[in-house]
Amino acid sequence: MNYIELINQFWQKDIEFNFVDKEIALYFYLLKVSNSTGWKNPFGLSNSMTIAKFNWGKTSFNNAKNRLKKAGLIDFKGGDGRGNVYQYEIKVLVKGTRGAPLYDTLSDTLSDTLYDQKPATSINIKDKPKQKKDIGLAPPRNKIFKAPELKEVREYFLSTIGNSKNQNAWPSDKCHNEALRLVDHYTANGWVQSRGKKIIDWKAACRNWIRNELTGTFSNTKIAPPQKVIEKPKAEQPAVNRIQVDINYLRDRFIENEENVTTISIYPEYYNFLKQEGLINFNTEHQEQIKKMATAKLNGSATEKELISMMKKIAVIEYFKKLKQNGTTKS
Repeated sequence: MNYIELINQFWQKDIEFNFVDKEIALYFYLLKVSNSTGWKNPFGLSNSMTIAKFNWGKTSFNNAKNRLKKAGLIDFKGGDGRGNVYQYEIKVLVKGTRGAPLYDTLSDTLSDTLYDQKPATSINIKDKPKQKKDIGLAPPRNKIFKAPELKEVREYFLSTIGNSKNQNAWPSDKCHNEALRLVDHYTANGWVQSRGKKIIDWKAACRNWIRNELTGTFSNTKIAPPQKVIEKPKAEQPAVNRIQVDINYLRDRFIENEENVTTISIYPEYYNFLKQEGLINFNTEHQEQIKKMATAKLNGSATEKELISMMKKIAVIEYFKKLKQNGTTKS
């Protein structure tokens, strides 16, 4: 286990516990303090100074360290009351060595990783050739990224957030669905992030996907709600446009065959529109003729409102006749 692997271990645990900002800050501060002591483990730390450094309340600080302890990332114990500070221990969560202290397992590897290597001399040359350590870094930039198969992504989801030991484990069907969504999303976008940067570690993309799904449901972190964009309502087409379309349609059908259009197809609003546009202009004699036609159509028994409505309908048909006689195809 080395420094990078400790960081990866933390983010792996974050999938299960969904750490808030104070817990993240405290863990990495403890790593920094351990590093400054040459990776001494356990190491002493003043709680009061730490609280003052972060400007937190005592309750917030205690909640953060207790959550890290519950996750198995750290352990701590109080002083003996004689001026001794708290003793903190960073835990290594490795299969077969769960909860093992760092002193024996990390002091050497971290020193090799973080500090300049000494040149080979007759004193520090080891019998065995030094093997290159796997420090858990992302693939080198010159390595060609290979998109994972859907099966690989599903298995990764099932082994992480789908693990029944997780506090907020997903059922297998949700893991399968989210894996399919992720693969479809990144395949459609050429396996690049939102800002166009190419993905180099698909497992990290999976963890981000999981965290985004958990946010708002299991997270206590206060996240500013996205600004809601208020779209201006689309202006509705004016009613006259619809009426114009209807009139043109009926006009064409009438010119094709007068029997296609009757007063049943006409609405009084059509007359109002044509009158407003100045397209209907009947003289007094013609108006009297239209009134007689409307009266006959209603068999002489109708209210004044019904009579006017029928007159308007007949006037539109008379307008169509006039257009047909004049050979006009446009109103």
